[in-house]
Formats: sequence, C-alpha cells, structure tokens
Amino acid sequence: MKVNLGCGNVRKPGYVGVDIFPGPEVDIVADGRFMPFFKSDSVDVVYASHVAEHVVDLYPLMKEVHRILKPGGRLIALVPYGLRSLYDPNHYHAFNETTFRFFTRNNGSGHEANRSLQRFPLFDEESTRLDSLTQFIRFIPKLQFAIESRPKIAWLVSRAQSTALFRVLPKGRWPQLVVILRKPEANT
Repeated sequence: MKVNLGCGNVRKPGYVGVDIFPGPEVDIVADGRFMPFFKSDSVDVVYASHVAEHVVDLYPLMKEVHRILKPGGRLIALVPYGLRSLYDPNHYHAFNETTFRFFTRNNGSGHEANRSLQRFPLFDEESTRLDSLTQFIRFIPKLQFAIESRPKIAWLVSRAQSTALFRVLPKGRWPQLVVILRKPEANT
C-alpha cells in the first residue's frame, strides 16, 4: 500500500490520498499525526509533498509515519528549502540538508552516527537532494562567490533560470529539498 499524505487536490495513481481537509481527491480525512485506520507495518511508501512545513510539532508526525511503514518502507518527503519558506505564515519550519537527520539512526553519514543530531532515531537516511540549480551552485563556494560578486554574471544566471531550458521551479516557488528515509528492517 502507498499513501499520499497531505494529498490536497492531487490524485497520485496507486496511492491512498490522506488529507486533513476533505476534497474530491481525498480518500481518508485525517491528521497525519494520528492515522489509526492504517495498521502498524502495513504501508510500503508514504509520499508527503509539502506537508511537514505545515505541522507544528514534527515528532508525532514522524513517529506515526514510522509506525505505519513496513520495515524497509520509505518516506519520500518534499519540503521547501531554506529560511525563505518561513515568509508563508502557514509554514512553521525551515529545512536544510540536516533537518531530517534528527529522525535518523545514521544521520546520513554512512559511518558512525553523529550523536549531536541523533534525537529521534526512527529511520535511516537513504538520500537527500536539492531540486534547484541555484541551490546546487551554493555547494560550490568558489562558483557561488564568483557569481555573487559579479552583478552581470548573477543577472545572467537568474535570466538563464527563467528560460524554459533551465527552469527548475515554477515562478514564485522556493527551492525544494527531496528527502528519502527508510524504516530499518526489524532485525537491525
């Protein structure tokens, strides 16, 4: 079984639509922090596109997703990246590459866990990526400095991103982070 958590008005084929508000694409009206209609260890995938930023306390949500996922099941979360998303009054969290590591055992390092981040070790991090050209450039400090320190180059990059060839995000949207977490197998 696959769950589209916070589906809104989007039908994802093969997924059960769950949202806190009723609508034509919603199969089950429920709060993602409490989903008793799903048995423990019964769901293969929970897809949550732009849901976590609207939840005041993430731990109950993550704990409930962990409960319903089968061992080896995946949470695929899409969230806005960076502080800019907090300009929306309905967003309670800002996210970066490390935010979801508070809910992982391995903290995404693949090596010994970073104990300072290990708060609620519910999942293993499978992948985290940014979905934007601008955010990709941020990871290359010399290139970022070269672009930011030269107004003409910065203008060209912003123009390139607005063309059909380089368009990554709809106009007016912020970059998004795509995080895939896996529920550990029962014997690990």
